[in-house]
Amino acid sequence: MADAVAAMNKLPTLGIDLGGTNLKAGLVGSDGNAHDVKMMPLPRTLEDMCRELDTLTTGWRGEFSGIGFSCKGITDRHFDRLLHSPGDLHFLEATSFRELLPSDLAGVPMYAENDARNALLAEARWGKAKGLRNVAMVTLGTGVGGALLLEGKLYRGARGVAGHFGHMTVDYDGKDCICGGNGCIETVFSARSIEAAFFDHIHRGRLSSLGRGATCEQIFGAAAEGDAIAFSVVRRATEALAAALADIVHAFDPELIILSGQVAASKEQLLQPLREELRRRTRFFLSEEVPIVISESPAYGGVLGAAALVVTQLEAEAR
Repeated sequence: MADAVAAMNKLPTLGIDLGGTNLKAGLVGSDGNAHDVKMMPLPRTLEDMCRELDTLTTGWRGEFSGIGFSCKGITDRHFDRLLHSPGDLHFLEATSFRELLPSDLAGVPMYAENDARNALLAEARWGKAKGLRNVAMVTLGTGVGGALLLEGKLYRGARGVAGHFGHMTVDYDGKDCICGGNGCIETVFSARSIEAAFFDHIHRGRLSSLGRGATCEQIFGAAAEGDAIAFSVVRRATEALAAALADIVHAFDPELIILSGQVAASKEQLLQPLREELRRRTRFFLSEEVPIVISESPAYGGVLGAAALVVTQLEAEAR
């Protein structure tokens, strides 16, 4: 494994991000900068995935020291298989990621992990969590995910499901969630739930500057401009998110909370009320405010995260 670490220091790492819509891949240097990034529609069958990865890696043979995958769902403890995925990667369940790659890459180090955990690894190595030991990341997009860095190590839990913050309960009698529970934060604060809540108001005849098909981004924008319906939807969602973050703070006492993803792009419009509500809910035990920041990872953050996984694993195995 020492040879792999030496190669890692000379060659970039290939990061592959299997997102909900697109597959992105690129070479990531030791400085955390991605280059030669490529993007294509996410393959929807096992055969198409193997074919696209073969084509994708052909031009990079010999140019990378290892391969990392970022994906949604739960991977096994060997960072090799996707055990469960509720989304578009369902067809990959129980398949080794190594089986997706061309046979001539069999000797190249390869690891796969949940995208939120990889994102936190990238933040710890190159971003806002660098030098910190206890950090919580919450990803806010179509759904809600998360990851934990505890005492300097990524925490996976006994069964690999730690950090699924989207399924923390904020309303015990709330709406049904895909996980089988009720009132999870994902049913209140996610792009889908925010859009659904807004549509519900419009469908009942309430007036707004936006139409029925408003996107999450448009709803946040309208709320900032004083649209009463959009403001009420965003306020309720933000209060629910603050309640979930307060639970995380009380349970793990992180030095920092990092938000990332589509919804987090609203930045200060989200951060100010979120910080105020979190402070109100945690000030009894905490003498100081827990910082909340937005990840500044570029559009290819999943690629960086996959590369960070490879670097982290190779270093750990070389010890």
